[in-house]
Amino acid sequence: MKAPRTLFIILVSEFPPGLHGGIGYWAKNIHTTLNANGNKAIVMTRKTKIHKQLNLKSTETIKYISGRNWTKMSWLYLLPHLLPILITGQNITIIAATWRNATMIHYLKKIFPFTLYCSARGTEITKAVYPAKSKTRSEFKRVLKNIDILIPISSFLDKLVRKSFPEIPIESFVIGNDVDHHLFTPVENPKQKNELRTKIGIPENAPVLLTVGRMVTFKGFPDLIRALKPVAEEIPEFIFLMVSAPREPEYGKVLDAIGSSGLEKNVIIKNHVEHNKLPLLYQASDVFVLWSKAVYEPMYQEEGFGRTAIEAAACGLPVVVSDTGGQPETIIDGKTGYIVPSGEEELLAKRLIPLLTDKPAAEKMGKAGRMFIEKTYTADIMREKILQLHAQ
Repeated sequence: MKAPRTLFIILVSEFPPGLHGGIGYWAKNIHTTLNANGNKAIVMTRKTKIHKQLNLKSTETIKYISGRNWTKMSWLYLLPHLLPILITGQNITIIAATWRNATMIHYLKKIFPFTLYCSARGTEITKAVYPAKSKTRSEFKRVLKNIDILIPISSFLDKLVRKSFPEIPIESFVIGNDVDHHLFTPVENPKQKNELRTKIGIPENAPVLLTVGRMVTFKGFPDLIRALKPVAEEIPEFIFLMVSAPREPEYGKVLDAIGSSGLEKNVIIKNHVEHNKLPLLYQASDVFVLWSKAVYEPMYQEEGFGRTAIEAAACGLPVVVSDTGGQPETIIDGKTGYIVPSGEEELLAKRLIPLLTDKPAAEKMGKAGRMFIEKTYTADIMREKILQLHAQ
């Protein structure tokens, strides 16, 4: 007898379109690939200002739900939408994009027979492991006790949660992250790259180093900029393109680092761009760097994975990352890029200079990176992992 088809319900606090982080696009990719391959998936998400401006209406598979304090009260806004489905007795698996999306919802397992997966993504985990308030850790601990499976996006996060709560028998499955490798693709030829640079306002022949991320302390932008002074001395014409919306107090530190390093002519800061336009910036660049660090004040924050690193690799760029958090999982050291320990500024410059000056070597690494992504971090691969997990 054929088993009844599972209905997947994805709970997420942000969902495209809009300027979202990796969580929104992670949920979108899972939702799209599950539905495109004969499965049924529904997203339940917070209705944002952008959703309202675009006059987006809920559909059969996407539910836009209004609510003010979504962080603490999302469970209350979700209940009127979840209960009618749970009552039907269908074979249901709920995927919470973060542990906060599973808060309170896990208590429903005492009444309804559904499976609950909870993703572990990044700073929402590090902040819960060593929180500013003990209440946060207690709430996270309750979620861990009541979910069926934890699905971290990196081995780093898996180990961190297990180490932090050894008293809880946590069942986990590292699901990894994903990138839309059909959207994020390498540039076809040098002419196309030059055309992209003209649109952005970058000289055609200048070596371009790119970074993309929020302007927050753990991204380590000031440290990265100071490390680039030897690069500018060796390659005066190089451009460092930062795609990051200015945000205080970090923005002031970034400007101080640029001034003290004499890199005013080398650094271009570009505000966040729409997700579907990001590939153009990767394609216009030569090398990508993500040099995040661990920060412990006012709370513990560390890169859970580094989604922009795999986006860059998908676009055929060699990628340089630090050794903190889940960043090392985004590359193959020495083949698709380099891992440079956090704080080793001199070594970082030594790694970047050859990549920016030796195009054949950089292109070789970039091609290897693209192959690595296709075999490891696509939406289809993530879908298969979810289905594999569900079949167990």
